[in-house]
Amino acid sequence: MFDVTPLSPSVSSPVWRRQASKVARLLCTDIWPTLYSLLPLRDGYPFAIWRLPKEEAIALTAEDDPVGREIRAFYQSAHSYFGQEEHTTEGALQVIEQGVIFLQAAELWYKEQ
Repeated sequence: MFDVTPLSPSVSSPVWRRQASKVARLLCTDIWPTLYSLLPLRDGYPFAIWRLPKEEAIALTAEDDPVGREIRAFYQSAHSYFGQEEHTTEGALQVIEQGVIFLQAAELWYKEQ
């Protein structure tokens, strides 16, 4: 009778690529304030921490700590994605995935305090 099969546009279509890129950029507006808010809770010195460049703020986290490990993974994926001339949907999805993983690690850290 009627074809009720949902439309499944290609994930690599320009529309999906634009939307994924917007979500990745928007997620950055949650990631960096989360890191910069977490560090003073742990270390104190909020004004000094908020003045740091991202690389120096990341360096304040331990590489073997979940928060440190995940923010490094997020930074690496975001840096490589946004540094490309051509943005891919897959790259944006990787940034989004790493961002969510970092936010989960930060939330877990906060709950354990």
